[in-house]
Amino acid sequence: MKVCHVVFSTNRVEFLKKTFEAQKKFNYTGVEVHKLFIDDYPLGRDNDALVEFVKSYGYNEVILHEENLGITKTWQQLFDIVKDRDYDYILHQEDDVEIMYPLKVLDMIEILQQDPTLSQVQLKRNNWYGHETEEIGPREDDVVFKHYRYEKATPYFWMLTSLYPAWIAKEPILERTGYNPSESVIAQYLQMQYNIGAALLKTDTGEMMVNHIGDYFHGKRVAEGEPGWDRFHMLNPDIKYCSRTGDYWNEG
Repeated sequence: MKVCHVVFSTNRVEFLKKTFEAQKKFNYTGVEVHKLFIDDYPLGRDNDALVEFVKSYGYNEVILHEENLGITKTWQQLFDIVKDRDYDYILHQEDDVEIMYPLKVLDMIEILQQDPTLSQVQLKRNNWYGHETEEIGPREDDVVFKHYRYEKATPYFWMLTSLYPAWIAKEPILERTGYNPSESVIAQYLQMQYNIGAALLKTDTGEMMVNHIGDYFHGKRVAEGEPGWDRFHMLNPDIKYCSRTGDYWNEG
């Protein structure tokens, strides 16, 4: 069983350090792992220092963009890479998330294998945006699996911390939709083509599995004309914004 563990980064080293330390809670027993790191934010980046730091955490392959491409073009780049390799699954993370509990990657794989309605296993995160007011905990319609619970039918294909089969990377998403892959584009494509959706994995008592820590973001989000362009095109990619509200980030 071959897994590509990939991290998308935008040179937010203060968050990345915590993300990498928390990755020690992953148990890779039973899988062969290739670790891939892609950074998409060249402004102010110390390439040599970043590469040395990333490789010290066991990453086999490091890609540093010379131009800020945005999340969707980076995701298409990943899919182009995966198409030519024999991975079975992609373990996908952003650079600002802490795993909170020990987790077997094989357990995530087994969930996908035993539930054909699923496209992806996402790790349940903390409430982040203002509209997220529902208390995190067990739900009556949770599916119980081993010492986990999971919610079904989330409308997005997250990369925060998730696992999905590598065949998805080989789907003609760009060709059929006209858009690079994104959380909404992939989710809608898989729902329409295969009627499958994602699961939100929680602990056996319904608690969140990961802590989102990225208080600010910078860099491009989507390409011109793609879903979300109207919301993001007014933002300056070289300025920091609050991840929760989209306001200017006050570093003080």
